[in-house]
Amino acid sequence: MPQWLYVWSELLLRRRRTWVNVSLIALAVGFFLVLTLLSGAFQAAFRAPLNDVGANLTLQRAGDVPQEMKGPVLPCSLAPISGNEVKAVKRLPGVISLSSAFLFWDFAPDTFRIVAGFDPGEASGFALLGKVLAQGRFLRPGDRGQVVLEKAYAGERGLKPGDRLVVHGSNFEVVGLVDASRLSQLATAQLYMPLAEARALAAATPGVTAVHRLGRADVNLIFLSVVRDKIPQVSQAIKALLGNKVTVTGPESFQRAIGGLLAATDRFGLVAAVLSLLAAALLVMRTTAANLRERKAEVAVMKAVGWTRSDIVWQLSAETLVQTLAGGLAGMLASLAGAWLASWITIPIPLPWDLSPRPHFLPGGGEQLFREVPLQPVLDPTYFALALAAALFLGGVAAWMAVRAVARLKPSEALRHA
Repeated sequence: MPQWLYVWSELLLRRRRTWVNVSLIALAVGFFLVLTLLSGAFQAAFRAPLNDVGANLTLQRAGDVPQEMKGPVLPCSLAPISGNEVKAVKRLPGVISLSSAFLFWDFAPDTFRIVAGFDPGEASGFALLGKVLAQGRFLRPGDRGQVVLEKAYAGERGLKPGDRLVVHGSNFEVVGLVDASRLSQLATAQLYMPLAEARALAAATPGVTAVHRLGRADVNLIFLSVVRDKIPQVSQAIKALLGNKVTVTGPESFQRAIGGLLAATDRFGLVAAVLSLLAAALLVMRTTAANLRERKAEVAVMKAVGWTRSDIVWQLSAETLVQTLAGGLAGMLASLAGAWLASWITIPIPLPWDLSPRPHFLPGGGEQLFREVPLQPVLDPTYFALALAAALFLGGVAAWMAVRAVARLKPSEALRHA
């Protein structure tokens, strides 16, 4: 009988042994891949709120509470950052790009609104609102006296492109409407205008100047794009540069905010996955050892009828290899099914109040805002290759145990074990 036929007959006739080994390897590989994919999906989810605004860090400084809620005032979480400090941050190693903004509250006689000023020519921050334009046009570099409104706010006020409105004595033309809910909940406003005009409005009002000294190049919100591997170093450098009142928000901030099981799964997922492989290895070794004790008589008879040591090694190794490959492939298919199911799950990422400041005393001002993020496992071929390599390693260890345990039997032992 050709030896491959003997391999298949052994695997098919000893179904219980085959299924146990295949199932153990499939369970270990599947568990490893699912936990690894989930860990990557959680990391992507924690980055999503900042990715919405084209950044992976935001920077702001805590200040004093406004003395009176009248006219333009600065939220206590958005104190000015000087132009020189902005330049120093931009020069830090690891910083790829920087976008800045100036945000303030406007307590007008008949309404409250959040106003944000920004440079439409920048590559991140509020400039990305151009992607969610709902009506009209977006702000352009060099615009003066034009504003873009949040669609919901415009609907409440009955405003549309072409209308005019007054912000603290200055007249502006509405040129477009944006739907910020489609992009992000971070630092959203009802009214967006050029950066220089927002800063000039704030600098000319007692509600701001009574608390802060504003320079001509000051901002109070910075969006940073940083080399991912250098995010911790850049965060520490910013705190050392700007002092203790600075707040640097990154993916880890959202990870800490979410807490509980999801953060623990992300943090310890890879450790648990590796431990599952080790546990499976021990179980496979134990099962293999138990099965081989039952096959001593069979192996002794093989040697008695002329099988060489290399023939026996080949036979046992081939059986183990087939089981290992079958278990590895089954585990991969199971992990793909798990990743598909996980892609239907949406997790709420809580947003810090500092990044979406609203007066607590207004309706809805104290509500916790969330960014709903769908889990998106990334099917990285590296992890699948690693899992298959781990499965083959388990098979190799089991085969080595098999060879060592039975290949040294002498033909004379055949009668004793038969």
